[in-house]
Amino acid sequence: MRDSSNQLTTLILRALESAPGGMTRTQIHALFHRHKPSSQIKRALQELLEQGHAWFELRRTGGRPAERWFKTNQAIRQEPPPEVTQAVTAIVPRSVRNQAAVIRLIGMASKILQALRRAPAGLPLSTLHNLVSRNRRAAEIHQALLLLHQGGLAAFRLCRSRGRPAHRWFAL
Repeated sequence: MRDSSNQLTTLILRALESAPGGMTRTQIHALFHRHKPSSQIKRALQELLEQGHAWFELRRTGGRPAERWFKTNQAIRQEPPPEVTQAVTAIVPRSVRNQAAVIRLIGMASKILQALRRAPAGLPLSTLHNLVSRNRRAAEIHQALLLLHQGGLAAFRLCRSRGRPAHRWFAL
């Protein structure tokens, strides 16, 4: 199963390389003549996003926003940006610091900030949850966002999504 997942990820990445204008999910699904389940495509795209090989933006259409995927020019740096490390260590009280928890928080905040920097229109909270939610509690994700906000690296705007209030996050 893992080999077929890697093949799917590789095929999608090659298709993104040959599409400088990006590809929608519908176009990616059409690559496989609609014979691949959307869950497998979603998993492959998530893997490309997490590894820093691809990014996406939401574009308005007449109806539901379209996800347009692009290949990145280079993989995301594995070490966190120094401003993230400084923001986290400056805000988290020394008495609360647990080495493993702080390292995990820095990694999560770094991944969120890099995603926000690639999306000038900002990202909804739900997308950020999908980006880092593998075995992460919502409280940890919210803590990373709060630290980025308090450190002056990210901000949010309250907007409406499907008639309900929603947070949209932006890199500063």
